[in-house]
Parts: sequence; C-alpha cells; structure tokens
Amino acid sequence: MKKLILPHQYLRILIKIIENIQTLYIQAFFLIFRRFKYVDRYGSTYFMYHDTRPADTLRRGTRTDDTTVLDVIKTLLTYSIENGQQEIECVDVGSYIGVMTLLMSSTIQENGRVHSFEPFIDTFERQLENVKLNKNTNNVVLNNCVVLDENLSEIHLQCLDTPGQNYVLPNKTNKLKSVSVKAITLESYLIANNIKKVSVCKIDAEG
Repeated sequence: MKKLILPHQYLRILIKIIENIQTLYIQAFFLIFRRFKYVDRYGSTYFMYHDTRPADTLRRGTRTDDTTVLDVIKTLLTYSIENGQQEIECVDVGSYIGVMTLLMSSTIQENGRVHSFEPFIDTFERQLENVKLNKNTNNVVLNNCVVLDENLSEIHLQCLDTPGQNYVLPNKTNKLKSVSVKAITLESYLIANNIKKVSVCKIDAEG
C-alpha cells in the first residue's frame, strides 16, 4: 500500500528546504564578509558574526532562544514604569553580545540603568560595538569582569570556538586556551555603586 504524504508534511519539507538554502547562503556570506548588521523583533540593532548563530537568529527574529525571558523582562519593566517607578536598576550577568542588555536599556530609557557583565574580552568588545549602534544607551554600564561569590584579582576562563559557551575554570591549565580577568561579587558592586534595589537581575553564565 502506497504511503500518503499529507499537505502539512509537504509544508514541513518545504520549510526545511528553505532553511537549508538560507544556511548555505549565510555560510557563503561569511566567506566574504566579517559580519552583518541586524535589527531584531524587539527593535535592538547588533552585529551578527559567523559564530553567533546567525541562521537561528534570522528564523527566530532575535539572537537568543530565550525569547520568553525577553518578553517577561520587558513586561516587568514596562509595568514598573507605568506605575511610576524611577531609578530602575537592572543587572545582566553573562550579557554576551548584549541582546538582553539592549532590551532592558530601550525599555527603561531615562528611568534607570542597566549594569552589564561580560568577562570575555572579544565578546565584550562586540557588545561595546552593539551598544554604540543603538540610540539612547547612555543608561548602560558595561563591565568586563566575572561575577563570582568572592572578589579575586585574577580568575581563569576557558575560551572555546563557540564563545557563548565559554566558562570559568576551577584551576589554570596549560592544556586549554584560557584568559585571566578580574572577578567581583555582585554584592560588592552594588555597594560600591550605591544601588539599594535591583528591579531585574538576569543571570546566564557557564560554570
């Protein structure tokens, strides 16, 4: 008996073909160019690189699969502003290229600040570029350091080919590519900056 292919199955096959063509096009693009500028579904502008999952970004409309987190953060901050809250302090630990930092910044605008923490210098520099691409980001405070449970003058970080998965090393090793950066506690940072209340604290850090 011949197996029937239903209409919705044809649609899935077509979508898969389109996605494969899109992926091939993007791979070809990065053979020639270093990056491209992208405006996501939340209105944030940032550069996409070959190692920042550009194909997935184009399909989802934003450079993260944590869109539920973005929606919740935006809803919480919008509610706070509509109810008259000012001096809103947001914290983004493990900010990567700044997707959530930019959403926080554009949502609170002049009503507060966003304190962003990204330890890896290459990723941090990308975030710095991305923040400059967007208007009214004077409320963003960028910090190139690790947030841990103790203050350390030096901590070693593992560098991978997929920068979003870089992580803290328990001990330095010569077998792996690593870098050293300063480590702080969130408590010491809040005290030093006279921050008494944090409205939203997002943490997405490896190791």
